[in-house]
Amino acid sequence: MDIRSIVLVAAFSGLLVGFNTAVASGAILFIEKDFPLTAFSANLIISSVLFGAFISAMISGEIADRYGRRRLMMFNALLFFCGSLCSFFAPTILWLIISRTIVGFATGISSYVAPLYISELAPFRKRGTMVGLAQLFIVIGIVTAYAIDYGFAFGGHWRLMFGVGVIPALMLFAGLLFVPESPRWLVANNRDHEAQEVLQMVHIGTNVELELFEIKESLDEQRNDWRILFKPWVLPAAIVGFGIAALQQLVGISIFIYYAPAILVYDSGDLASTAILTTFGIGILLVFFTIVALPLIDRWGRRPLLLLGSSGMTLGLLLLSIIFRWPPGSAPVLSWLAVIIYVSSFAISFGPIGWLMITELFPLRIRGLATSLATATIWGVNMLVVSTFIPMAKSLHLSGVFWPYGFFCFLSLLFVYFLVPETKKITLERIEANLRSGKKSRYLGE
Repeated sequence: MDIRSIVLVAAFSGLLVGFNTAVASGAILFIEKDFPLTAFSANLIISSVLFGAFISAMISGEIADRYGRRRLMMFNALLFFCGSLCSFFAPTILWLIISRTIVGFATGISSYVAPLYISELAPFRKRGTMVGLAQLFIVIGIVTAYAIDYGFAFGGHWRLMFGVGVIPALMLFAGLLFVPESPRWLVANNRDHEAQEVLQMVHIGTNVELELFEIKESLDEQRNDWRILFKPWVLPAAIVGFGIAALQQLVGISIFIYYAPAILVYDSGDLASTAILTTFGIGILLVFFTIVALPLIDRWGRRPLLLLGSSGMTLGLLLLSIIFRWPPGSAPVLSWLAVIIYVSSFAISFGPIGWLMITELFPLRIRGLATSLATATIWGVNMLVVSTFIPMAKSLHLSGVFWPYGFFCFLSLLFVYFLVPETKKITLERIEANLRSGKKSRYLGE
């Protein structure tokens, strides 16, 4: 397989992540015809995926470092298959919650191991675009979930909504049978000959011997020890990596994915008829602007897009705060314009680049562990944002609830400007060498 085919197979994991986080939003409307649902049990069904993702991302990183990226992705495809199948056949609410938690385990692992695998395999000049494909597949998965929900909604077939997930899971497993292991993981596990073969296959026309030497050199002074994460020289990478992870969710994107209909039809009394159209609109915006961003990540760089996105998100939320101080229904066009500004700004910046940068910054020996912990931060903050939005909206009103998220958007602008390095067109080994030489986070990409 060539590098493009390999990257597409790995990035396809993102479709399962997006699909499984979004599909429950439609299915939950019809589950109560088979099972008695309370507000608490309905919330458990939806949040079980987020909880499972948080737990698996927290505990599985060392597995990626010990047993390999490819093996973990294959195991994960089977988890997706089992979780979706069990959701389809669930005889009770408890069974359904457990099934969705299994899907959550797979979601948490996929959300970091696929970008990690791609970043270690891709040529450094195209790393941003190729890792960004995983985020593109996530938003495609979200839109696919909305489409599946809409298609099965007329018959109320919630089991089929969940069960469709077995198809992409089997497709992913089949594709992974033909992809190689990460060459950097192979070197870290003293399998240099296999690593050289993989590099020759995917990096045609490059000096493979030099690249192999640089990978080995970055490992010479390290042991495979999780305590490396707490070494002073790793602190700049930890600050940026975990900071980017937290801010990706603190800026509030989850409230637009889960609550967009309620926001845009505020007090209009027409929620049911516009919900599907609204969620489709948000999904299409995410897909379109993620596609726009992909070639720019390596052309313009990470920092310019992050700065542009932070500015746009701040502006969009400021406009929404002002608009919702007016009487309900006064400016629906302006509301949509503000949401478009916000969602498009996220999609060209923290959406794809957040997942990318947490795979670039950490030393190879603990890259799987550190990336998984950063991903756990993403899912943990996601749960926090989703669970606090409704209480905040009730206490602050919609005109006030956007101010905290707007503050974090502005904070992200300052964070990027002062701390985030530019990592385009630089090898992972060079970033690690800069770390070990004691450079500050802002200059790790030089």
